[in-house]
Amino acid sequence: MKPAVDNGKTDPRIAFFDHHAATWDNDPEMQSKTLGRLSEIRGRLGIDSGMDLLEVGCGTGQVTGLLASWVHPGRVTAVDFSAAMLERARSKGIDADFKLFDVCAGSPGLERFDVVLCFQSFPHFRDKPAALRFLAQSLKSNGRLIVLHFASSAQINSFHQQTGGAVATDTLPASSQWSEWLEPAGLRLESLVDEEGLFLLVARRLPSLKTPSVAGLKERRTDKVCARSTKAFTLVELLVVITIIGILASLGFPGLARAREKARVIKVHAELYGIGLALQMYSDDHAGRVPPVRVNCNSDLSEHWCQLPVELSEQHYLPRSQKAGRQADLEDPFAPGHTYKYAAPGPQLLNGDPVGNYELWVPDTFPELDGTVGSYYGDSKTSPVKWVVWSLGPRWPSQKSQSSKAPLSTSTWYKHSGDSGVIMRMADREGLQISSP
Repeated sequence: MKPAVDNGKTDPRIAFFDHHAATWDNDPEMQSKTLGRLSEIRGRLGIDSGMDLLEVGCGTGQVTGLLASWVHPGRVTAVDFSAAMLERARSKGIDADFKLFDVCAGSPGLERFDVVLCFQSFPHFRDKPAALRFLAQSLKSNGRLIVLHFASSAQINSFHQQTGGAVATDTLPASSQWSEWLEPAGLRLESLVDEEGLFLLVARRLPSLKTPSVAGLKERRTDKVCARSTKAFTLVELLVVITIIGILASLGFPGLARAREKARVIKVHAELYGIGLALQMYSDDHAGRVPPVRVNCNSDLSEHWCQLPVELSEQHYLPRSQKAGRQADLEDPFAPGHTYKYAAPGPQLLNGDPVGNYELWVPDTFPELDGTVGSYYGDSKTSPVKWVVWSLGPRWPSQKSQSSKAPLSTSTWYKHSGDSGVIMRMADREGLQISSP
């Protein structure tokens, strides 16, 4: 594999990651959690001893050592287009071959790999079809390409848009786009999981560049499903099912579920009211300023993206939590293990490092919030909204809670029992607080 690196003049992402390399490893707790999650899904990845693996976008080598231990006596070749990231990776003494390389500009050498892994790196390829062609040609016949994130594509895309700058347009494509890119590259899509907390794509290189169409695969799956469904229920099985359904219905589960949901909604409103008071007191004590927004792209965006500000706990406006990943001891009852979310136009910290301003979407109809057209505000002096806190709401994850217009558009709100959507509380520029129903 001959070195091929964009010089940074045409790809600002290189300068972006060079700049953040020094602080990329500042959260060892998150790194440990990432390694734990990788180990949990190793069986799904199919990475085994003796394999040769290409890790694309290795960064500072946070997971490279674990991958090397999995494939030994096979080898890991770890590449990245950021020289600063690679310098930190090499300094860790990991048993892997680190190379400065840009898969969007490179041509394959003689090396062939059993597995190519793009862990939390694929959105940053400026020419994704070209990168896929290179990666396919770097695979052995029947080798596998794995694209992995510990977040859904919707979370990834929203996170990068909010981060802005060089990575603002770095997205994972829609599911239909993958087939259009994979097949011309000589890869066949085997599986695609895109859900809250996990994006996992597996594609395989075939001996021939001509690969079966996805439509053909779907037809064969349908045939198998139809074949399995020809077995009918016996009379006894049917009577047992009917009896169980009758017993459950008589217990009044629907009524109990509605009551529990209503109780949780009341609790959320009460706790958001308390957080609102804490933010108001903080603002009064800090010349009208509010805490910065924290985002993190190392792992598990759903827990570490826009969590409640640590300043509110450190300065005793809110109780401090001792649980990993949570700064304040206020858990969203609809998303166990997560804090409520917080956002405000103004300073933003990426992995603990200042990186521009967080931009908050506000409907153009403000103070009415029923509009679907809005604007992004990154300056607290011009934004009509000072801050917003919210719960992810019942039946999370939902399309409403993951909308780019959440949490300020009424179209994303939870409104009645059985509904999904966010529950929010916000303050306008003058400090007037408003909450969703």
